[in-house]
Amino acid sequence: MADSLHFACGCGEVSGTVALPAPIDGECVVCHCSDCRDFVRLCGKADSMLDNQGGLALFNFRGSRLTFQRGRERMASLHMTEKPVLRWLASCCATPLFNSYANNRIPFLDICLAATRNPEVLGPLRARERHLFTQSALGDTRDLAKTSPLSLALRTTPRVLKEVLTGARRRNPLFDPATHQPIAAPRRVPRAERAALP
Repeated sequence: MADSLHFACGCGEVSGTVALPAPIDGECVVCHCSDCRDFVRLCGKADSMLDNQGGLALFNFRGSRLTFQRGRERMASLHMTEKPVLRWLASCCATPLFNSYANNRIPFLDICLAATRNPEVLGPLRARERHLFTQSALGDTRDLAKTSPLSLALRTTPRVLKEVLTGARRRNPLFDPATHQPIAAPRRVPRAERAALP
């Protein structure tokens, strides 16, 4: 039985779905890295999207399962650092929505769960979620279920390979199907702008 995860930005101008065929081939993580945290802070959404330890809840899924119902043209992207991670937000209201690689040649995609409307459809995946980069977390992390970047990469690899080998990655609406480049040219956040975040 198939289901869908629904998402929308804060003002509703951007919305869409992530198809969830059973069994769901994805994973829930909470990332505590300073880049994720500063991305959310830059967008002014820390209070509504970060947990008490500065973690951002994410669902990693196959990008070909993403569909926009409206507002694809309102998507904007940025780089927080020189690293090849691309952050996606709705330009209309600065709602953080996705993380991806800099281009779709490595087709991994995360959605910010705080921007979803029915995260309960992820069911047991939420119960098994693991915390990443806890060394950057705020406060005591001893009781958190942890994972490492390497372990996460190994678990993500089968989804990435399916996207590449089947050609499905060309259906990811955040990237041009021919060039694999992002549909919105990224802005690189200057260090001074990041350092000035409240």
